[in-house]
Amino acid sequence: MTIPQGSKLSPQFIHGTIGAAQSEVCASARSWFAIFTVPQNERAVVRQFDLRQIESFLPTCEATHVWKNRQRVKISTPLFPTYVFAHVQLAERLSILRSPGV
Repeated sequence: MTIPQGSKLSPQFIHGTIGAAQSEVCASARSWFAIFTVPQNERAVVRQFDLRQIESFLPTCEATHVWKNRQRVKISTPLFPTYVFAHVQLAERLSILRSPGV
């Protein structure tokens, strides 16, 4: 929110605006959590979260590997191995911890 120079706002207006923003944050109360998974099981955990309709994030990077037969293959690997990020409410944490692979 930009305020033009020279204009004056009442303290009630400022407090009301901040109060409305805080009430929206408290209503959703969702936070990002880093979840430790079984090694090389990150994609399976993300699939489980999708089935349970839990918002998740798995950052990946693409790398080129050369096999013994000189074949080049592009492979997508997790940026942070054994970690998945989830955006959930505090009450949903238990359902995440009960997911297979976590």
